[in-house]
Amino acid sequence: MGGLGMSRKLKICVLGTAKSPQIVARTAAFRARGHDVAMISPVPEDWEAVDADYPKRDLGRGWIGKLYMAGWIAVAMMRRRADVYHAHYAAELTTWISWLLRRRPMVISVMGGDVLFEEQGTLGPVGRWLTRCALRGADFVTVKTHTLGDVVARFGVPRDRIEVVIWGVDLDRFRFSPELGQAYRRSLDIPADRPVALSPRMLAPFYNVPVMLEAWVSVVDRLPDALLLISELRGTPAFKEELRARVRDLGLEESVQFAPPLPLAEMPRAFSAADAVISIPPSDGYPQAVMEAAACRCPVILADLPHLHEVLKPDEHARYTDIAPKALAEAVIETLADRATANARAERAVAQVARLANFEENVARVERRLLTLAGAH
Repeated sequence: MGGLGMSRKLKICVLGTAKSPQIVARTAAFRARGHDVAMISPVPEDWEAVDADYPKRDLGRGWIGKLYMAGWIAVAMMRRRADVYHAHYAAELTTWISWLLRRRPMVISVMGGDVLFEEQGTLGPVGRWLTRCALRGADFVTVKTHTLGDVVARFGVPRDRIEVVIWGVDLDRFRFSPELGQAYRRSLDIPADRPVALSPRMLAPFYNVPVMLEAWVSVVDRLPDALLLISELRGTPAFKEELRARVRDLGLEESVQFAPPLPLAEMPRAFSAADAVISIPPSDGYPQAVMEAAACRCPVILADLPHLHEVLKPDEHARYTDIAPKALAEAVIETLADRATANARAERAVAQVARLANFEENVARVERRLLTLAGAH
């Protein structure tokens, strides 16, 4: 493949779930640059932005289902030849199959939870072994922070194959709009001047929504009009009902509201409407929703995970807190009561995200590396 030029168009095979807005956005960005991009996904999704191969029927559950799925992925991958194979989650069946089939050049973009085995405990021994092997076999690995780079390097990936790429935020889409924010408040019957803190992450136990509810008892004691707005994103009916019951037990019916999830393109409405965003899982890669909120000039309150400090520095760009009701309540009260300080912090965060997490600039960086890899094979 000699004579490589930056104008060359690649055939890129994207590996990952078509249900991920992040993966779909990255796939669409490379397609917009003129590359021939297709995805192999274990699940279907109706995205016009991507051309995805996925199983057209249910392959079953349990180990039998996984074996059928592995076979389907292997056949799909053998049929789809590409200049570059780009996996967007290390601990995923499509990534493992690509390594087993020795597809090259192979690029893996680490998200965070896919390599933080001990913190998130989502993989058994076989899955961890396959993830490490796939990473060691990759020609290029992107990570969102230096801390994640250290984790990957401990797996045996050479440092010269690892690059910090935050990917980041579409700054044309994610920006503060008072008009969008007020329209979103009206759609939920929230008064324009009511203090609102938003929980935008998935509605799952991992994201510590019960801690937010416990904290809110103290918050409304100091700020009686404060509202906790909780996204119902991917929440199960059972967990929603558990949370609603807890809201009733705590007497917070007038102070907590659940909101239907918004499509990614409409999230600037919610971030522009909120006076703070809360994200307090016990482990994180680098949360996309947090960067998007920061880009929309919304003050962010985050679990004090040290590697998050690499982008959003404590007190300069974000308010960090322990994952405990009392500590969280203090952080929320401080943020909602002292708007001048919180807004100044949010303004600095906008500039920081624009500097480090400009999506288009980071796509261009990865594109240059893909072109180089394709030319070497």
